[in-house]
Amino acid sequence: MSIGLNFFNVIIPRKLVEEKYNGGIVQFFSEHPVHYFQQDDFLIKTSFMDSESMHKFIDILVSKGLEYDYEKKYSNDFVIIGSITGNEWNVDWIKRKGWLAYHIDELNTKI
Repeated sequence: MSIGLNFFNVIIPRKLVEEKYNGGIVQFFSEHPVHYFQQDDFLIKTSFMDSESMHKFIDILVSKGLEYDYEKKYSNDFVIIGSITGNEWNVDWIKRKGWLAYHIDELNTKI
């Protein structure tokens, strides 16, 4: 499956949430409003209408164990994709096709 993109999107590999987020995937979803999320077997995406809310969410991710370099504005643990601006930075684990995003492991498992 793929993840549809909205205005501001923070996309995280599901595996990283399970491994790095304090409390894992169960804790992640218990702490955040589920109605803002879309997920498949490989990715979890949350969308925002404004950058301020998105950056507050990123601060929470960092406080819970994910990594983000505030100075360089880069993370390999997640990526920000704007519907108009595109990727804020590139990571090797995600591919895009128009308004859709795919984890490379999903693409490698398709026959």
